[in-house]
Amino acid sequence: MQHFDNKATRNKMKLFSKKNEKYIAEFKKSSTFASLFTKQSAGVVVQLVRIPACHAGGRGFESLPHRREDRLTVCLFCFYTRNNKCRHKAIQNCKFPLFLQKIYNAHTMRKIAVILSGCGTRDGSEIHESTLSLLALDMNGCKYQCFAPDRNQTETVNHFTQKQEGEKRNMLAEAARIARCDIKPLSAINAADYDALWIPGGLGAAKNLCSYFYEGENMKVDSEVEAAIKAFNKSGKPIVALCIAPVIVAKVLGANVTSGKDAGTAAKIEAMGGKNTVCNFDEIAYDAEKRVITAPCYMLDASISQIWLGIKKAADKLVELI
Repeated sequence: MQHFDNKATRNKMKLFSKKNEKYIAEFKKSSTFASLFTKQSAGVVVQLVRIPACHAGGRGFESLPHRREDRLTVCLFCFYTRNNKCRHKAIQNCKFPLFLQKIYNAHTMRKIAVILSGCGTRDGSEIHESTLSLLALDMNGCKYQCFAPDRNQTETVNHFTQKQEGEKRNMLAEAARIARCDIKPLSAINAADYDALWIPGGLGAAKNLCSYFYEGENMKVDSEVEAAIKAFNKSGKPIVALCIAPVIVAKVLGANVTSGKDAGTAAKIEAMGGKNTVCNFDEIAYDAEKRVITAPCYMLDASISQIWLGIKKAADKLVELI
């Protein structure tokens, strides 16, 4: 564990601890932090260590600061921010040492699994929606991991001519473009490792993750996608779906979702056992029973700045739930 490197910083942390004394009682209930509260005999053990020469930032031989208070403050900081709805903003505003922020990120950052379906609005994941989703999650202090089925897309579309081509493209390889190569096959997803599931839209969601584009309300859902949705739902973990992707969640869970203001899609959602809520681009639908959050995005005639409002609202709601 690192220690606070100057008196001003240590005093700042003491003040932080004093203002949040009420949380200490909660720490005592946690086996993770119980060792911090065991009684110790009076006095502090002094350990002499060799510090780098002064030109390297050291001052010769000196004793290390007492670590117990530092560990308590670190744990208190992590607990406080984890249980505060504004935890990420708190980190941004408090100006604590960088190592403290790293400890927070390592131990309390929420992990979100994101399912992509390729790369491109006509045959894969919608790039604006996918990128803004990752941005919204990151801005809310969440860590994300992208996944995609490791198989060929149902079809490949030339996004310039908007005409179908005969070329075969692998969803995982194509989605890796959006994920900047950090992606895993959907077969490797484990709901126990993540706090929520997120599915951006794009026609790939309707063509590759399910057959809605071809079969409407009689559609079939990819077995790996269906298994992932059911696993997260069974664990009580929230699911976010954007644009056309809500039809998948409606089919699998019979959830209350939104298709924006598209009456045709709304009717199909109802026909497959789901419910539809009319939403504007800056609104979301939330099914409290099934913990499903949906936003219309490009189901509406919206600009990129307008779909950002819905995506951000979905991410904010997600953070409230986890």
